[in-house]
Amino acid sequence: MPMAPPRAPRHDSGLPYFKPPYSTITGYDMNTGEIAFQIPTGETPDRIRNNPAVAGIDVEDTGTGNAVTMITTANMLVYSDMDHDGETALLYAIDKKTGEEVGRIEVPAQSRYGMSILDARRTSVHHLAERSQAYGDGLPLR
Repeated sequence: MPMAPPRAPRHDSGLPYFKPPYSTITGYDMNTGEIAFQIPTGETPDRIRNNPAVAGIDVEDTGTGNAVTMITTANMLVYSDMDHDGETALLYAIDKKTGEEVGRIEVPAQSRYGMSILDARRTSVHHLAERSQAYGDGLPLR
């Protein structure tokens, strides 16, 4: 019987006990050891943004709280996470130096097993989810 992924403890309202961000990617300058950027992964889930306990509060980007798989190219970091609706899987392309999002594409399922570069000349990412498929059209991977 498959086990459900671990979840952070939650209040009765359904909100996590811990202050956001709930999941982040931290990029380091490898020359200095300083943090170059820290970004939340994905977007604030609708179940948090639309929760009555935060009505009237501008909820900033909390990240999804998911553990994400990622891969780097020469200039990009690509990771897989769910959109704010919790149902749409996306690949996000992030500039490795700044942490700025430079693109995203919808994919059939969130990556669970990792990714690899199939052919850097074709700018495609091998996305391992339920079926192994290559994606990348629309992501500026170079």
